[in-house]
Amino acid sequence: MEPDVRPIKTNWLHAILNEISNGNFWVKGSVFRGDLEKFQKNDPYIPNYVHINGNAIYNIGNIEFVSFYFNVLRPYVVKKNGDSTNAYDTDIFEFLIDKNNYDVTRHILHQFHFTDLIQNYWQTEFKVNEIALKYKFTYFVHGGKPIY
Repeated sequence: MEPDVRPIKTNWLHAILNEISNGNFWVKGSVFRGDLEKFQKNDPYIPNYVHINGNAIYNIGNIEFVSFYFNVLRPYVVKKNGDSTNAYDTDIFEFLIDKNNYDVTRHILHQFHFTDLIQNYWQTEFKVNEIALKYKFTYFVHGGKPIY
């Protein structure tokens, strides 16, 4: 969790426990949910639009996820780009949306879960009370500028 992630409701630890209870995932997090005017809409790098933000829950105890990350994903990124074009969180979705990787993607895509537990409001003002009321399963907001 980065320093700009804030809990916006009580009982957030219980909410995390509910999210991870079955452990049947590799990554759970949020796509960008903030102000589209702040977002780089003309950015040609498609993973920026669909990736799960790095402030997410990573099931690092899952041996298959660890194997995928180090034995499949990282070699792909290094071979294609020399290293990450943007960041580790977009690397995953760069791999997943590459049609050349579809045979792998179709077997693992179900391991990446979008959730309301944490929402990504990068560079966006947001009213804490409005988010808390509108999204009953949101307990954290990443980034942005909270208005209390």
